[in-house]
Amino acid sequence: MNPFAAAALFAWWAGTAGPDYARGLTLAREARWVEARAAFEAGAKKAPHDPRFPSGLAGLAYRQGNRGEAKAHLRHALTLAPVDSYANEFLGTIYLLEGNTEAALEVWNRIGRPRIEEVRYDPPPKLNPVLADRTLVFAPATILRVEEYRASLRRIESLGLFPNPRIVLQSRDDDGFDAVVRAPERRAHWLSAVRGLPFATVYAEWPDIRGNGQSLNSLIRWDSNKRRLSAGFASPLAHDPAWRLRIAFDARDENWSVPGMAAFNLRKAEGSLDLTRVTGTGWTLSSGMAVSSRTVAVSRDGLLLKARASAGRDLLRLPGRNLVVTGNVGLELGRLTEGGAGAFTKAQAELAGGWRRLTARLRGGKLTGTAPFDEQFFLGVERDTSLWLRGHPATEGGRKGNGPIGRSYGLMNLEWDQPLWRPGFVTLSAGPLLDGARVRGQWIADPGVQVTIRLAAGPGVTVSWSRGTIYAVVSPLNW
Repeated sequence: MNPFAAAALFAWWAGTAGPDYARGLTLAREARWVEARAAFEAGAKKAPHDPRFPSGLAGLAYRQGNRGEAKAHLRHALTLAPVDSYANEFLGTIYLLEGNTEAALEVWNRIGRPRIEEVRYDPPPKLNPVLADRTLVFAPATILRVEEYRASLRRIESLGLFPNPRIVLQSRDDDGFDAVVRAPERRAHWLSAVRGLPFATVYAEWPDIRGNGQSLNSLIRWDSNKRRLSAGFASPLAHDPAWRLRIAFDARDENWSVPGMAAFNLRKAEGSLDLTRVTGTGWTLSSGMAVSSRTVAVSRDGLLLKARASAGRDLLRLPGRNLVVTGNVGLELGRLTEGGAGAFTKAQAELAGGWRRLTARLRGGKLTGTAPFDEQFFLGVERDTSLWLRGHPATEGGRKGNGPIGRSYGLMNLEWDQPLWRPGFVTLSAGPLLDGARVRGQWIADPGVQVTIRLAAGPGVTVSWSRGTIYAVVSPLNW
């Protein structure tokens, strides 16, 4: 800028907004909050593009204990001056104090912070140290980027051994930080094994076998109408947590009663293999195959070969606003090898999001071609489907088939979970829910409420009510 123009601009600012800013600072030091606010607001009207006034208002709000207002003023300041050191440092510090590490990193990265001096797990995991180290894509003596933070969390989560992993920052006297991974490992526990006893089910789990990141999970159900035996073994591939291999077996002997059809029995055995890759750019990619054989009266029997693939990633992530939207698409191609060799395709897509206490999930799918009965989409509340309509029981008299069934569907699940009581290690929360679907040309709406009692380490119990249907889910232990 021309020196004469700069001098003229400074003189104008000093004669208009400058005294207001100086007066606001003086009043703030004297804890005269109301007068200081008036001075800053007067200056902001005279110089609406000066970031110092919203920063000053943020300081007043913070000292008066109003972090929400402070964040709003700082975000305004950063729209005026995105790389302002003071505003970025201040806003990142507030996020960190609130436990929102991701938002703090997103802000601090603009000014080349934070520098990580030490990285450690607390508590130290049983997991092989080499494998544990490979879950983290950042190192000491570097700036921790928000992309590295997200990629590291995805790798930790992909192991399936840490129910609620977190990476927190601890400040040091040298102006740096330590990155601490707080991820208590899941352990085999008898309470987790017997949580399904009210539903004639026992779970057997062996997480992190010999510290190699491998796990074995199995289920035995002896319900006379829904017998089931399943087991799955998962392991990092070549000691790389970004790659995960899963081999599974599932056998069922089920009695079905579908409205408009005679009762029948379905017997099925399936073996599958899936490989999942977590990329550094945010994608989760999976591909696999399955071989199954079934005996069922209402469709073709025989051997089925199936190939499948899926891809998912974050579509929108605003950690400072507590807003996350993810997307996922999947495709399956199958062919019956007996009885006419029918082929089919099965496609599904999903959008899921969370904002504050609200979670939303939109899903849809379509099945085309000649497919066995059990490849259709089954909606309702039942332990073997995730397509929940909580006002529609998917069983009648213990037999499956009572819920909506179709070759295509659209489904929406909305929940609001509001904590009501937190006496130490227990959290009681409740809120409304709304499930909506379109199946076979019919629109369905299930409003209701749900209540959750959750221990700090699990298990948790969630009870939902919709259209007179009460359903309970017991989550596994987190330790």
